[in-house]
Amino acid sequence: MLSNPPCSQVKKAQIFVDLHEKMYMLFSSCGYVLNSGVAGAISSRSLSNKESKLTLHLSPSLVIKNNHDPCLVRLDDVNFHECVDSSNLDSNRSLVVSAPVGECILMNYRVAGDCHEPFRLYPCISRSDYTLHQAVTLKSLYTQQVVASTVQMSFKVPKGVASVHNVFSGSIDHRVEYDPVSGLVTWHLSNFQGRSECCMTSTMSLSSPKTGKTSPIRLSFEIPMFNISNLKVVKARGEPDIFIKYRTTSESYCCRT
Repeated sequence: MLSNPPCSQVKKAQIFVDLHEKMYMLFSSCGYVLNSGVAGAISSRSLSNKESKLTLHLSPSLVIKNNHDPCLVRLDDVNFHECVDSSNLDSNRSLVVSAPVGECILMNYRVAGDCHEPFRLYPCISRSDYTLHQAVTLKSLYTQQVVASTVQMSFKVPKGVASVHNVFSGSIDHRVEYDPVSGLVTWHLSNFQGRSECCMTSTMSLSSPKTGKTSPIRLSFEIPMFNISNLKVVKARGEPDIFIKYRTTSESYCCRT
C-alpha cells in the first residue's frame, strides 16, 4: 500500500517573476541623446501543477501618466493579461494574479523619453589621406554594485579598407573580431562594472583617400538585477515560493559618427 510522503519531502511550488526591460537610445555624434525609451514586461514562470494565486506590490511612487518628476516611477502606457486583477493598482499599487501553469506575460509597459542611459559612447574620429583613426570611449553610468554580464560594441568599416588594427585600453575582459567580408568590427566585453570605462581604438588603412566614413556605432548588452525605469516588486505574497529577478537588455542602442 502506497502512502503519501512526509510533508518535509513534498517540494513546494515555485513561481519566478521576471521584470525585463528592453532599451532603445540614439545619440548624436557629439554625445547628445536624440531619442530614448523603454519597453518592459513583467512575466511569470510557474512550476506548479495548477493555477497559483499571488499578490505583487509594486513601487509606491508608481504613476501611469505623463509626469516628469524624477522622484516618481513613471510608466507612459500599461496593459495587462486577463489573469491579472489591476483594480487596486491606483489605490495601493498592487496586482492580484491568478498565474497559470508555465509562462505568461502578466503586464506590458512603456516609458517614452527622459530615460537615464546605462552607457555613454564618446567617439573621436580623425583621418589623413590613407589612414582613418576611430577611438571610442565607453563609460558605464550605473552604480558600482551592478555588473553588465555581456556588452558588444560594433561598427562597419568603410568600403576600400585594406586592413584594420585594433587596440584596447582598460581593465575589462575583452576580445575583438574583424570580418573582412562584411567589414564588421565587434568588441566583446564581459563583466562590465558600473562607474568604469574603457577605450577601443581602430586604425584603418585606406586603399583610397576618398574612402568614406565609418557607420554608426551599435551597442548591445545585458545587465542582470537592474532596470532603467526603477519599477520594483517591493513585496510578493502567495502560496508558492516566489522569486523576483530584473534584467535590462538593449533593443537598439546606437551612436552616430
